[in-house]
Amino acid sequence: MKFDTPDRHGGDDSDSGRYLPIEAERELLATADTSFEVPSERPEETTSPIPPAPIITIDRYDWFSTSSESDSPMHVDETNDLRIKVSPLPSLQRLGHAFVVLTFRCFLLIPSCIIAFHNFYFRQRPDLIKQYSTCPGLHVRVFYPPSHEPGSSTGVRYPTLLTIHGGGFVFGKPRDNDSWNRRFANKHSILVIALDYRKAPKYCHPRPHTDIATLTEAVLKDDSLLIDRDRVAVAGWSAGGNLALGLTATPLLRFKVSAVVAFYPVVDFVPGKDMKARSRPYKAALGGFRGQERDYLYNLIDTFEWAYLGPGQSRTDPLLSPTHTDFHDLPKYVFTVGCELDMFAMEALKFMCKLSGREMPAVGNIVGRQEIGSEGELVTEGDERFA
Repeated sequence: MKFDTPDRHGGDDSDSGRYLPIEAERELLATADTSFEVPSERPEETTSPIPPAPIITIDRYDWFSTSSESDSPMHVDETNDLRIKVSPLPSLQRLGHAFVVLTFRCFLLIPSCIIAFHNFYFRQRPDLIKQYSTCPGLHVRVFYPPSHEPGSSTGVRYPTLLTIHGGGFVFGKPRDNDSWNRRFANKHSILVIALDYRKAPKYCHPRPHTDIATLTEAVLKDDSLLIDRDRVAVAGWSAGGNLALGLTATPLLRFKVSAVVAFYPVVDFVPGKDMKARSRPYKAALGGFRGQERDYLYNLIDTFEWAYLGPGQSRTDPLLSPTHTDFHDLPKYVFTVGCELDMFAMEALKFMCKLSGREMPAVGNIVGRQEIGSEGELVTEGDERFA
C-alpha cells in the first residue's frame, strides 16, 4: 500500500500540503501483517555470490509495527513481481520540478561561495585533491592528520573515514564538508577522504551509488594515500547517509568497510511524505527556523523524488531503501544519528530497531520529546536504547 499525497503523481492538487488524518492513518496501518526478521548472527565473511534479494509483496505495508505477529518473518514472494513502483508524472509537473531545481541551484551559489571562502581563509582546505580515470570529472578531497609528513617513508598507514555529502541527491558538493572533515582528521588523527557523485536529475538512481562505489574502489587501491585497509569506515549526511549504507552492502566492497555512520539518513522511499511529516514533533515555542509548523523539506520531497527516481523504479529496491536490505550484507558496526526535528528521523529509528531486534514504534508514535529543554541542557535519556 502506498501512502501518497493526492498530487504526487499528477492527481488533484486541491489537498496539496495536507497531512493524512491520524484516524485514516491508524485504519490503514491497523491491517499491516508484515514484520522483519532480524538476523541472529552474522555470516562468515566470504566472497561467494549473494543470491538476489526477494521481491517484497506490498498488499499491506508495515511502516509502524501494529501486528500482533511482529516477530514473524516478513512475508515475501520470490515469484510475485508486484512492487511499489514510481509512476510517471505529467509534463507540466515535470517542468515545475525542473524549475524548482534550477532556482535552488542558482540560489545556493551564494552560500557555496561563502563556504569556499571561509574554508580557504581559515585553512580548512584539503591537503590533496585527486581524480581517477575510472571516474572522470569526480574528485576526492584528502585530509591527512597533523602527524602526516609528505614524502615520508616510515610506512605508517592511517585509519580512514570516507565521507559523503548530502543534498537530496540533487544539490551539494564535497567541499561543503571541508570544515568538518578537517577538524575530524585533526582531532582524531585519522585520514578523511571526501567522495563525490553525479547529481540528479541528469543522473538518477542508481548512478550516484555506482559513482560512490567506483570511487571507493579506486581510493582503496591507491597505495599513495597510506590507507590502513583493515580500518576503513564510511559516513554520510542525509542523502549521503543513504549512499553510505548502500556502499557497505555493495558486493565488491561489502567486507572492505568495517563500519558505517549515517547522519539523519533517508532509508525508506515507500512511506509518503505526509506519514513521515507526522512522525516528528513540532515545537512552535522554539521560534525561528526550528519553530516552523511544517518540516522545511516537506515541499521539496516531490521535487527530490522526481529528480532521483525514474518512472518504474521500485521503491523497495534495497539499494534505494536500505531498510529493505538483507542486514547480513551490512558491516558489523552500524550507527545512525537522528534529529527529532527531521521528518526522516522515524525511518532511521525503524531501521535501527529492525537491525537490533528491538520493538518497533507503535502507530502514531513521535520521535524525540515534545518538551523543550533549557538552553545548553544535554539530554541523554534514551540515547542508548537502540545500541
